[in-house]
This record gives sequence, C-alpha cells and structure tokens, in this order.
Amino acid sequence: PDSNVSITTSGSSSSGVFNIEAGKYLQLDGGTGWNITNTNAAAATAGIWLRQGAANNTIRRLNVSCGVDPRSSTVETFGIISSGTAISNSSDGTNNDNNVIEYNTVTNAQWGIYLRGDVGNANDNNIIRNNVVGPASFGPGQIRRGGIIAQHQNSVTVTQNTVRSIGLESSDTATGTDAIAYGIGSNVVPIAATVMTNAIVTRNTASGVHTRKVNS
Repeated sequence: PDSNVSITTSGSSSSGVFNIEAGKYLQLDGGTGWNITNTNAAAATAGIWLRQGAANNTIRRLNVSCGVDPRSSTVETFGIISSGTAISNSSDGTNNDNNVIEYNTVTNAQWGIYLRGDVGNANDNNIIRNNVVGPASFGPGQIRRGGIIAQHQNSVTVTQNTVRSIGLESSDTATGTDAIAYGIGSNVVPIAATVMTNAIVTRNTASGVHTRKVNS
C-alpha cells in the first residue's frame, strides 16, 4: 500500500488468508499499513501459509493475526507458517527455500512464526529478521506457545527479532503448556531435536515469556 494508506484483509479461511503453494519470487509487502487476519476459529489455520516448494518469497511489513484467542483456547493457529501439506507443527515441508520474513508484527496466535522443513530434505537459507511477535504486554493479542520456531533447516538466519508476551497468566483459562520465545531446532521442553545445520541466531530479544498455569 501507499505510505498514507492502511488496508485490512480479513476473512474466515480454513487454511490461510494467503496460501503460497510452490509460489516463487512473490512479495507480500505491507508498506506502512496492511493488516491480515484469519477470523476462522478452527484448528490448523494461519494468517499466511507457505507450502511445498514455496521459494524465494518475501513476507514484509505486515500485521498478521489469527481468529482464536489463545488466552482461552488451545486450538492450534499460526501467524506465519512454512510447512508441508498441512498447517501443522509436524507437517514436513520440502523445498521451502530462500524465503525472507521481515518487519512483520504477529499477534493472537498459538505460534507466531514457524518454519518446518523436511527431516530428509532440510529447507535452505531462510531468513527471519526484524519481526515483532506478541503484544507489548499480556492481554489481547498474546501468543500462547511459541514466538519463532525453526525445525529441519539449513543455514537459517534468525536475527534482530523481538518476541514478547508468550505464554499464559494465571487468570487465563486455556491449559498451560511450554512457553518458548525462540525454538531453534525444537518446539518443546525438554528439547526434541530436529535437523539444524549452520544456523545463525543473533541480536534477538525476548521478554515476558512464562506460563503461570499448570502444564497439561
């Protein structure tokens, strides 16, 4: 959009508002004001979904959110996800390479930004930089499970991101679970390792990462 224009793309999608399947050299650039919201309350939904050969794409300067309040629900949602044939943290994605995710703000999801490559064919050279995941404080828009997660990746770069307000407060009604700011190779505690080689993780910050609930 023009620097003086703010637009909203909102709808109820059973997958992602934007689905990039095997798409290459595409740019989603929000300029100074593009809000993307998936209002669907079902599991396995996302704001933006890259899948199965999505390569050399740029996701930039977008405000992305999902439709289920993670303070009261355990329904799995993702702000931005790169995966396989399903929107899932276990769906291996092949050849989702050389993608850049930068300068986005992600709120109101179980997972903020999630890269899931393939155990036998790790994704190559993806970059996650200068994003803000989570609101400034716990409350509307918080992230329940993980800020930025990367699994089965080769030469991934995660740099200069801000992750905040991850987890649950005691007053929230959703079931407690691990709260992870940056999961490089694993999305749980204790660590369940995945393939990670030559990762560069630098100059990121995290604040307000806790679960004041009993884990299920």
